[in-house]
Amino acid sequence: MLKRSCWFVVIAFLAGCATTTPYVSQVDKPFDVGGSQADSVVIGVLDSRPAVVSGEKAPTVIGQYKLRFGDPYDAHTFSKKPMAEDFSDRLVELLGGKFGTLTPILLKPSVGHDGALDQLLENGGNKFVLLTLKEWTSLTSSMTSLEFDAQLEIFNADKELLAYKRTKGEDTYGGNSIAGPITNSRTVLPHAFRQKMKALFEAPMVKIALTDAKPAPIIEQEKVVDDSGEIVPQACTVVQVLYWKNSGMPDDEIISRCEVAISH
Repeated sequence: MLKRSCWFVVIAFLAGCATTTPYVSQVDKPFDVGGSQADSVVIGVLDSRPAVVSGEKAPTVIGQYKLRFGDPYDAHTFSKKPMAEDFSDRLVELLGGKFGTLTPILLKPSVGHDGALDQLLENGGNKFVLLTLKEWTSLTSSMTSLEFDAQLEIFNADKELLAYKRTKGEDTYGGNSIAGPITNSRTVLPHAFRQKMKALFEAPMVKIALTDAKPAPIIEQEKVVDDSGEIVPQACTVVQVLYWKNSGMPDDEIISRCEVAISH
């Protein structure tokens, strides 16, 4: 009986050691994004999860384990590197060989969206890929769930937006009951990462932006200034609104971007 109890202790200890399971450890087939050997692409991943930006959670946190006994505890990247850096490394692998050069840039959560874009533009290149992780947190108990909100933007050297795609939601994954929840999470989470990134990078407009030599930018509404020097809000065109909508942009953000003028 004592020997059996010892085995339970060993198994529980090993399970606890698995809290640093990496998300992105599998070798997968590269994405079908087209690409061009004439392009010099700079890519960065910005971790803008509120808990990370505020400092409440470390940038290495990938989620939590909530097992049958004990309180939930944080799971960290196996590499001990920030999750955004691990994601960036993985994306370089999945986009490998598609461009003349592909340069990853490390971005700190504190720089914000505009600061991140400026950092990318400082590194040369003619196309710039910014992936913003607004949310990406897993919870593993009897099953594994993933709450995700990822935004992909492609820019040219003039800081013009060439493509936008966003995916958001929450998925739950089952698994082998014999293997256990931690082992299952090691299988399903890398698959979930690839699945979500594939949906972003293989979106039609994103592929065009990454393949065409000079893709047309998404037309932004020019600012109109009245006689007093004040900027007059301009409504977006139907084509613009449909583009944002079909790309997954929330309605409130569409309204904010378009600066819709409401007449009373």
